[in-house]
Amino acid sequence: MELWKHAPLEQPLRSNALGGIVRLYLAHALHAARIGLLALSEMEKEGPDKKMALMYPGLDEYLTVDAQTELSRLKRAIEKLMPPEVQSGFGMDTEPHATSTRQKLTWIPAPH
Repeated sequence: MELWKHAPLEQPLRSNALGGIVRLYLAHALHAARIGLLALSEMEKEGPDKKMALMYPGLDEYLTVDAQTELSRLKRAIEKLMPPEVQSGFGMDTEPHATSTRQKLTWIPAPH
């Protein structure tokens, strides 16, 4: 990222520099969407929050499905812009392998 930030825009590599920054943000967003979907899947396996289910029956499931729908939509849109061959250029797996997705959500920093 730092390399692209300092690339002179009047040079012939202008498109590479600017496009590279955008692709880096897309790769980051795709990773976040995939980790989010894994976290929701993990939460679904654990079942609804008992306190919420008692106070608001069905709300937890509704919120989970709504979040899954939104993240899936975003993931598909980004994947159209970043096909597998582009993803591999960023060292990305097609799907993340997570041991604890809830913990992984906390370490998704914004690209610098």
